[in-house]
Amino acid sequence: MVRFLIRKVSKGIKEGHFVVVATQGWEAKRFIVGLGFLHNPEFLKLLKESEEEFGFFPEGVLEIPCRPDELRSILG
Repeated sequence: MVRFLIRKVSKGIKEGHFVVVATQGWEAKRFIVGLGFLHNPEFLKLLKESEEEFGFFPEGVLEIPCRPDELRSILG
């Protein structure tokens, strides 16, 4: 399972949420995701792909290697 550390809450991000960026496609898109999605199998698959592509301890925001519309459909 992918593990990561949320070090601080950024301005404008509610507690219990984190930011990811969908990086594939014409334009990267930022998403605010609730911690509850860490139980979603489709989202966990994307996190695993992110770990394989970018490494276990990324610098800055968490990048997800998918198109924004794909991530939007998972997040509902």
